[in-house]
Amino acid sequence: MTFIDDHIRKLWVSPLKTKDQVLSVLKEVHARVERETDRMLKAVRTDNGGEYQGQFEEYCLSKGIRLEYTMPKKLELIGLAERMNRTIMELVRSMLAHAKRSKTFSAEVLMTTTYVINRLPSAPLHGDIPQRLWTRKDVSYRHLKVFGCLAYVHVAKDKRGKLDPKTRPCIFLGYGDDEFGYRLWNLEEKKVIRSRDIVFMEEKTIADWESEMKTTSSESTDRDRLEETRVHPDGSRISVEEQYEPAGFGQETEATGRGQNAETEQDPESDSDEESNEEPVTENQGRRYPQRERRSP
Repeated sequence: MTFIDDHIRKLWVSPLKTKDQVLSVLKEVHARVERETDRMLKAVRTDNGGEYQGQFEEYCLSKGIRLEYTMPKKLELIGLAERMNRTIMELVRSMLAHAKRSKTFSAEVLMTTTYVINRLPSAPLHGDIPQRLWTRKDVSYRHLKVFGCLAYVHVAKDKRGKLDPKTRPCIFLGYGDDEFGYRLWNLEEKKVIRSRDIVFMEEKTIADWESEMKTTSSESTDRDRLEETRVHPDGSRISVEEQYEPAGFGQETEATGRGQNAETEQDPESDSDEESNEEPVTENQGRRYPQRERRSP
């Protein structure tokens, strides 16, 4: 539900679940306007919607508020409100698309949009700002952040262990107009929190952070697999245990294994040689050298 001051273009927006909440929103806006300005609310202009009749009409009559209804099918009579509704919906759609968030955050985006519009220069006011005219105070833009950006919120000591991280990633949602601190979406607990100890990463969204986490996890997995098995120069794969064996350990084992095989594997004809009484022929005895001719002196 949208309320706009016709003089200084101050905007109030309240998300509704059902239309029977219109009367309670009117009572809240009525009390706030009279308390902040010390002036009486004189008139309210609406269309012919059923939610603006019955108890809504009775309340306005009891408070001396003039209730003005437009003609059917003549939305130009409340063109200011209709144009503002279109501007708000365009901003909400764009901010959701930029932050890559679902429609479940539409209420938070709506309140953030209203907060920003009240602090923007207005053409009917010749460049002046509605919030400054309403509060008679200068407006600051230093605290404004990009909606949906990545934010790291500080975790208090009583809510974390000694080895737990001191920050947790969150999504920036908006500002506390009547509350101190920023409004953020806690990814771990799946709820809205408020905090002022925050480091904003305005150039990144939560989608960028999730993609970076996936890339990091995949790289670490590949690195672990590479460390588990490495390729030897001869083409064989070496496990982690073999990588940290002392030098020469494998060669001695291999040589010992070869010696055992050499002792166990013998020629079947060797048995006949052992039974014979012939002396083994040495390497030099088995060779034949050419005899030289002796010359007479």
